[in-house]
Amino acid sequence: MPPALKLLQQLLTKGMKATASLWPPLQSAYKRVHQAAEILANAEQHTGTQVRERYLAFVSQMQEQKADMGPLGEAIEHFCHITDNFAAGLFHCYDVEGLPRTNNDLEQCFGVARVHERRATGRRGAIPGVVVRGSVRVITAVVTRKQSFSAQDLQPRDYQRWRDLRAHLQQCEETRRRQFRFRKDPASYLAALEAQLLTSVQGVAGLFALLLVFFYYFAAILLLGAEVNAFFVEGVRPMPNDLAAFVTTMAGKLNQDIPEKEAQTHVDTQATEQATQEHAADVVAKTEADDEP
Repeated sequence: MPPALKLLQQLLTKGMKATASLWPPLQSAYKRVHQAAEILANAEQHTGTQVRERYLAFVSQMQEQKADMGPLGEAIEHFCHITDNFAAGLFHCYDVEGLPRTNNDLEQCFGVARVHERRATGRRGAIPGVVVRGSVRVITAVVTRKQSFSAQDLQPRDYQRWRDLRAHLQQCEETRRRQFRFRKDPASYLAALEAQLLTSVQGVAGLFALLLVFFYYFAAILLLGAEVNAFFVEGVRPMPNDLAAFVTTMAGKLNQDIPEKEAQTHVDTQATEQATQEHAADVVAKTEADDEP
């Protein structure tokens, strides 16, 4: 044997010995991948539901046996995760004749529409017409490549679905027109939108509600800021009673001309004043204790 081949044989033998522990998991993983490919090939011509059940059961079995794969367990987990994410759209090709099964076939199928648009417009990127009416134009370009349709074939069978589709396309076109008008003259577009908002009853009500919400949150932020400033800067401690008791006490102090029929419990401030005094005494005692060395 020539020296060069002997050196190559030595290198191969050394490499095989160094990676001997990696080959069994790799062989097992390839075996499972080929089994999955056989299920997807569907030589028995099963329906999409049957193929889905068989394939997902096999994927679950693979996930349970990933511990036996050694260093390839993480790859098997990733494979099962991706399969679970795309399982909803993987099996329609077994029920719809002519539907491409692989990503390459799908890309070639939809590439026909891209080629026609490029030839007609000279633009390499997607034109606005495809973005707005792509749900109709792309499907039309794909279907008419293999089949010709007569006027009778193009007549709608379900007029309600046909009207819904046209309404959806018109809505997309109107949205596109508004975007164009805004980009062309933003000031005029916003002024017209503001005038339309102010002239309608619903617009006025919505604006009023928006202002109420704005002032509500603005007042809440102010009160929160005042509470934080009073607590950390001025040293004012929280009230000893809740807000309802505080309001009741202040109302009892301010409303001196109360009717005689008024219940005494509504204006009796003794309990609240006593709690206030006890709270003040506790604050003073705590402050003096903190000041002592």
